[in-house]
Amino acid sequence: MLRSLVGSEMCIRDRVMVALQCCCRRWMVSADDLKLPCSVTIIIRLCWCGLVAGVLAILHGDDRACDLDWLVTAWLWASLGVSLIALLLSLSICRVAYLGSISEPSARGCQSTLMTGWIFLQLITLVLAVFGLAVLNWEEPCRLEGTDNQSDDELVARWLLWVVVVWQLGSAVVAVALYALIPSSSGKPHLSQDGWSDKCRRVCRCLSVTSCGLFGSWYQGDRSGHGHNPYENAATVLWSLFGGQFREAWWTPSDIMVGLGLVRGAWLKKHGPVTQPPQSMGALHESQVSDLNERFTQFSYYSKYMLAVYGHLLFAWSELVPPMGQLCCGLLGYRKLGCCCNDGVVTGDNCFGCNKAAFVQRAGTDGDDFDLVYADFECDISRTPYGIVADYKKKAVVVTVRGTINLKDCLTDGLANPIEFKCAATTGRDPVYVHQGFYEAAMVIFNELTKSNILEMLTLDPDLNKPSKHDAEWLALHAPDLHNLVLGESSNCLPRIAPKCRGFKIVLVGHSLGAGVVAVLSALMYKRFVNLHGYAYSCPGAVFSYNFAKCGVMMGLVTSCVLADDMVARLSLRNVERIRDRIVNALDNCPYHKSEVFEALMDDSLELHSSELFPEWEESPVSQDSSDMMEMGVAGRILYLERVGNEREEAANALLLSNSQLCCGADVDAWAANLSVRWASQDEFLEIKPSPLMGLDHFPDRIHAALQVLSSSHLAGSQSYDVVIDPHDDCVFFDVPEVENMEFVIQHETVLDIDEF
Repeated sequence: MLRSLVGSEMCIRDRVMVALQCCCRRWMVSADDLKLPCSVTIIIRLCWCGLVAGVLAILHGDDRACDLDWLVTAWLWASLGVSLIALLLSLSICRVAYLGSISEPSARGCQSTLMTGWIFLQLITLVLAVFGLAVLNWEEPCRLEGTDNQSDDELVARWLLWVVVVWQLGSAVVAVALYALIPSSSGKPHLSQDGWSDKCRRVCRCLSVTSCGLFGSWYQGDRSGHGHNPYENAATVLWSLFGGQFREAWWTPSDIMVGLGLVRGAWLKKHGPVTQPPQSMGALHESQVSDLNERFTQFSYYSKYMLAVYGHLLFAWSELVPPMGQLCCGLLGYRKLGCCCNDGVVTGDNCFGCNKAAFVQRAGTDGDDFDLVYADFECDISRTPYGIVADYKKKAVVVTVRGTINLKDCLTDGLANPIEFKCAATTGRDPVYVHQGFYEAAMVIFNELTKSNILEMLTLDPDLNKPSKHDAEWLALHAPDLHNLVLGESSNCLPRIAPKCRGFKIVLVGHSLGAGVVAVLSALMYKRFVNLHGYAYSCPGAVFSYNFAKCGVMMGLVTSCVLADDMVARLSLRNVERIRDRIVNALDNCPYHKSEVFEALMDDSLELHSSELFPEWEESPVSQDSSDMMEMGVAGRILYLERVGNEREEAANALLLSNSQLCCGADVDAWAANLSVRWASQDEFLEIKPSPLMGLDHFPDRIHAALQVLSSSHLAGSQSYDVVIDPHDDCVFFDVPEVENMEFVIQHETVLDIDEF
């Protein structure tokens, strides 16, 4: 199905494997990772040897005979001998860890043998600890008996003997813990996909148990939108990406981190710091400035609903962590969840109603007039929570879809194989493909919305749009609370709200996974509602096939918003393949030691883009013909919040992880001061940009805070433009002149739906 990763120019060379191999297993630790741990171990061993030597000196200070004296002395000398051998081994391991380079690990080939010897010494230490414990518990040595004439040295020696035993036991326990906790494998390079499926299941089960179910369970529920084994499907995707090169070369997590650093350095060498927006910028005609500003204003306004549907978990996070929260008094924010004065129908909430209370608190932050009509917080694989809100200020019925926040959402994201997509929006086009997990989750919501006719009942006449008998039976089986709502059997909120919503527009809002679902829902509802638009925050880069994602229909239906270095907007199987091959190429050709790369990455005085440590950036590591991965894209038009300035400095400032910022909150205005707003093209998101902020820029509270700060800025003026019609697509391009000091600008090749004219 997907191409093998071992072959052609990307084939793994015959060389020593990177990961350590000992005790008949391979460990996710490289030979050069032992540099720092062994340095610490050497210091500890020196202290340990000094302790044992001191105890021996104290015990031999008295010549009185004792039956057990020779036994204790032999035990201490044996312990000292083992410690000295372990010290020499640690010195050897530390020395070997400095040898070779990332691309040439053969000089560290003896490291596995040394580690096997170190583990053997830990077993001997455990035996000595048990023996010493038995001797001390059986009968204390005569010199250490508690008598009135006992010297201070003997008292000290007695306690030191116990310290020796405890230290030996602790050393052995640490070794056993490391053996149990460090990920390892049987050493077989070609583990089957079934094995990966079992590993996915075990990891999810472990995370669920250790978090006490805070992030959901791992098993597939009855209301899942996925009809097959999700672990097998997710494992297929992982196997296609990482089952070849990484398994063959046994790259470890530290190697991958260094590889990302090398790729980031190559990217900075190629592009340098972003000191201003791209040169292909220009002013817009007054009507287009108005359109751009309107879209940005809508994103800023509806972001509260994007945030609200996440419920109490994100509410707690955003109250505690910058840019919206502060650690010192963020916990007091939970007191806001004590009162919830909204009579909307909610299902799937906990017994305290925390999700509903958090929804109402976040959605009502501006004191706006709104009503929560319905919210389903029940989550399953390929089924994501959503809510329906009547917003009277914007005259809109808002459907907000939650993004990824628990384990089942991660499995939905992992169902990334593209499947063929057919709907009214794809009629007359080449085959269109869609992310499987997003499509299945969207179909669950689509079926509930269409069979209940709740949107029609709100915006049109509720008496003329009640569900049919067949649809009512389906709702009673699959969504009983929604069934009772639309039929008036559980609440009178729908008859109260519907008369105030006549003629309202339909707005779909979502973040991350929710953004992908919103994009699919918008296409499914195409022509069903005339006045419908989707706002996709941090929309994943793997929703639709590339050509459909940027076509005129989707440009008119969906607008996406991406914050700076957000990785998810650039995340697709093809892009992961690109970054994977960049990492492998960088590691295979790096002539430097891992420690040198880490020092270069951490040294603030080093100009990363000019360092000789980092390779040159290759434009296309994966050729069009050599990959079976389908090119996918971000849905619709893309509003890009770009971070301008020295990237290294801006990345450090934008982390918001200093002690003062975490404790007392961040200066949000200063944090967002270097963000510029512009339209972006699909081609800008065909590469994953390595950055320390690639994960943080995806967080919904960050994009909400950035939009709120930028929304207070003044909008730009107007200027004339030239319209150029592309005969190959149903869209319009703007060729505009350059102007200076424009706050909101548009790229000259941004496409717009021709129907808007």
